[in-house]
Amino acid sequence: MTDRAVVLVGCGYAADFYVACLRRYPHLTVLGAYDVDPERAETFCRFHGVPRLSSLAEALDQDAIVVNLTSIESHYPVTREALRRGRHVFSEKPLGQTLAEALELQETARANGLLLSSAPSTALGPCHGAVRDALRDGVVGRPLVVYANLEDGPVHKMEYERWISPSGQPWPARDEFAAGPILEHAGYQLTWLISLFGGVTEMTGVTTTLTPPTPYPSSIGPRFGANLALWSLTHDSGVITRLNCGGLAPRDYALRIVGDGGVLDVADVMRVDSEITYRREEPLGDPGRIGYLGPAERLGYDFPPPPYDDTHYIDFAAGVAELAACLDDTAAPRLGTPLSVHVLELTLHLTTAGARTVTPATRYLPEGATR
Repeated sequence: MTDRAVVLVGCGYAADFYVACLRRYPHLTVLGAYDVDPERAETFCRFHGVPRLSSLAEALDQDAIVVNLTSIESHYPVTREALRRGRHVFSEKPLGQTLAEALELQETARANGLLLSSAPSTALGPCHGAVRDALRDGVVGRPLVVYANLEDGPVHKMEYERWISPSGQPWPARDEFAAGPILEHAGYQLTWLISLFGGVTEMTGVTTTLTPPTPYPSSIGPRFGANLALWSLTHDSGVITRLNCGGLAPRDYALRIVGDGGVLDVADVMRVDSEITYRREEPLGDPGRIGYLGPAERLGYDFPPPPYDDTHYIDFAAGVAELAACLDDTAAPRLGTPLSVHVLELTLHLTTAGARTVTPATRYLPEGATR
């Protein structure tokens, strides 16, 4: 693989995990990092031993892939400026705050012959690959219906004030609560679902913000994003997904795929090493037997050791590495704009309060082998 340089724009809580994961890819070198807060940048760069870049202009002037780790409202302007300066970009999710912003970035990248992709990277991991292969091999027959959960748990009841990154950055509580668990994390399930079963052609459901029994702390501000979304999604393939997203129920990132020949369960779509089990249909020979499935079997697959010690083992750098690899072979990133833009549109629908049926304006059509 060709050696590539990357620059990090944004040195907040998530940046530490990116650096830890980037070290697993020796052909990727962190050339430097920049943050609008000089003190935060200095602390981060000193901790990780990387050069501190003094301005956004200096960061974007580097001959490097730009990794945009800024706050949500800065994703669009930073990525837009990077593309205008001729840089390939990997952005944290979402690409922007509106569909129009994402479509503009997509067109800017296309017009300038640049690659643009975005998090989450979990659909590139070995767990996702094992599920994809199992479905291709018909382990549980033809998929019919999927049950997908993205429940973050009642974070407002947890000790989030004590969540500190390795370099000392606090979890950005004010931003996280303002965005809400759906905007922040629905992409983890949506990326899996779309890559496995195709784009979404119709979605029906309800989104709301429920006041929890234990109130949100007033210290984090008055703005709180939607915290409950219950939706059904119809995929191009005909598969129907029931998707639950929220921040009130106990933490649950499970995925269940029901086929016409059995059931496959993924314990946690965020983990690179999640347990995967399946149960196949068995002949009904015992008249007193209840159920139709055989015993659970574990689906084995190879996975690397976790890159760091945290609640969930996510290889944050996998998407950056994929983008870099595509620069060598001119392939289109799986996390490129067709997928990222579609995920953003669906996420925006999921975060809009009310009960309704929606026909997405975008379509997910995987790009060909070359760009």
